[in-house]
Amino acid sequence: MNPAVAIPAFFSNSGDKILARNPVMTCSVGQTLAFNPANERTKIPFNSGEISIYTDAWWTETWPEKASGDYEYPFCSATTLNSGNSYTFDQPGTFHFILCSNCDNVNESTVTVHVKYH
Repeated sequence: MNPAVAIPAFFSNSGDKILARNPVMTCSVGQTLAFNPANERTKIPFNSGEISIYTDAWWTETWPEKASGDYEYPFCSATTLNSGNSYTFDQPGTFHFILCSNCDNVNESTVTVHVKYH
């Protein structure tokens, strides 16, 4: 489900890697980011659940560091989105999202979002 006012984050499947159209984005607290397949080739595996979305958004121990943007994200701590394809930011900071089908060799985020107060 895409909230009507969500900021779209388009991505596509490129072989064994998922690429974001905009790998670095800026949002405000309260805004929603919705992940959307950029083409039919990507839409089919995304809709069937073959492409997963992981994030560090719930890694609350680092919110002060996230707010400053001064921390490195351990990918092993990523958590999948609870449901759907969107996330609403309720804290400022830097958040990472990993989209992957074969997540064995992931070493960088697909989308990094810098969130600030209005």
